[in-house]
Amino acid sequence: MVENGDAEAAKSKVRILFVEDEATLRDHLAEKLSDDYVVDTAGNGNEALLAVIRAKPALVVSDIVMPDMDGVELLKTLRQSPGTRAIPVLLISGRAADEYRIEGFEQGADGFLAKPYTERELRALIGSMLRSAQSRAEFAVRQARDQVEQQTAVERATSRRALAELRNCEEQLRQNQLELAALREADRRKNESLANLARQLGERLAPVSNGLDILRRRSAGDELSQQTVNMMSRQASELALLVNNLRDASRN
Repeated sequence: MVENGDAEAAKSKVRILFVEDEATLRDHLAEKLSDDYVVDTAGNGNEALLAVIRAKPALVVSDIVMPDMDGVELLKTLRQSPGTRAIPVLLISGRAADEYRIEGFEQGADGFLAKPYTERELRALIGSMLRSAQSRAEFAVRQARDQVEQQTAVERATSRRALAELRNCEEQLRQNQLELAALREADRRKNESLANLARQLGERLAPVSNGLDILRRRSAGDELSQQTVNMMSRQASELALLVNNLRDASRN
């Protein structure tokens, strides 16, 4: 039965996957490394992929030369999946040809350790790679956070500009409404003035027309007087037409 303290300690440990086809070496190193890490093991690349599916490790340590699926093929497979692409991979080889090691680096291996190696070398390299991976992850988080903050700042500035423009538009609309109201009031007053002027002219023109009718009857035998009265009547008619035009204009 696992004690509570041991369970809490296991939760705080970093998980690594150790892939080695030599069972004795694999089990020995897994036991040695278990004081600092949660160590999962696999005997080849296929078993390693299953182990990654079960529990994603922070680091994969894999021998290159293995049956079924070697370390380079395992590395290729991990790099092809978005979920495992960023897992650091340390390749180990004692008898692999140089082209395998070169291909490993070309496929994105993060480190290489040649056999024979000591436990101290392995620990040091694992620790260094984990710290580098942690630094990269923290940098990526900071970069993502900075991008979000920059984008947020841009959006806020854009929102402020849009709000300021909206307020300007609202103020301009208010001014336009005030100006329109003033124009309507001025137009109303103008129409009232025109209507009042037409009324007053009409009131004054009526006696003139009546007086001309009287003069026309009384000067029936006087040709000059008739001509004068007719001329004045024409002028009075034109004035009446102008008065009617003023009345029409005051209604528009």
